[in-house]
Amino acid sequence: MFAINRTTIRDSYRNEDRIGDLQVSDDYLQFQLDVEDFIEKHSPLPVTFDVAQCQPPHYSEYTYTDYAGAVWIKSLSAEFNSRYLMTLPTDNEGELIFREKYELTELQHEEKDDRTILFLAGTNLYEQIAWEIVDRVLYFNDSALIKPHPLTNEEGLKKLGKRYGWHHILGPHDSGYYWFNKASRIYATANSELFVRSMITGKYVDCLTILEKIPRCGYFSFFILNKNGYTGDQIKSVILDKSSGIVFPHQQDWQERLLSYFEKTMEFRKQFHSHVPVFTGAM
Repeated sequence: MFAINRTTIRDSYRNEDRIGDLQVSDDYLQFQLDVEDFIEKHSPLPVTFDVAQCQPPHYSEYTYTDYAGAVWIKSLSAEFNSRYLMTLPTDNEGELIFREKYELTELQHEEKDDRTILFLAGTNLYEQIAWEIVDRVLYFNDSALIKPHPLTNEEGLKKLGKRYGWHHILGPHDSGYYWFNKASRIYATANSELFVRSMITGKYVDCLTILEKIPRCGYFSFFILNKNGYTGDQIKSVILDKSSGIVFPHQQDWQERLLSYFEKTMEFRKQFHSHVPVFTGAM
């Protein structure tokens, strides 16, 4: 019971067309594969890796993606996902252990703290970036830095360098986590895991994704939580909830957490069943 064009982690992270010459560490990948195997066996609806949210609230599929070493499964409805997460408790306590996906370069020299850094999407998503915001930040702050996504190609880098000057451009293969730790103010796109992490740590300033494109981005739900006044601790609580759909390698009960997620979302989904038939047009 899978979509005919479905994708999987096991195929994608060994695919040079997807990640180029970047490397994903084996221990990072193993947990993803274990979760993928469990999800495929226990999901009550078809499931596909890394698909944009494109369905109505009474969705018919789930999707999943890796998130800073964790795995996040969610419905294919952006509306459903944000509303569901807002039903979860905001008083959960615990630890979030984030891991960088790719094997990137750790800088050998110490940089200044208190940076303003803009984390961009890859070249394939340049059309989704709110360049006006980027322009304004760099116009008013000549010390601000742009961290290109690791999958930014040479042409994309040239465009950045020509528009903003190379003194603003960090290396795409520099560790994003290193620069995240050096920043006190962060701008990020809604498809970056650092978008969410910056909210949790109080470093988030603004979203670099065009508003009309945000609902299809992976972290749209957290954009909504932030706009509804959720604090960093409350967002962290949502992630830590046993039914959030987000599981980390250090959580020994991750299988039970996923089963809880499936049970609760399938129940929550019932309220969105349409009274009006939705099958239209001729076959």
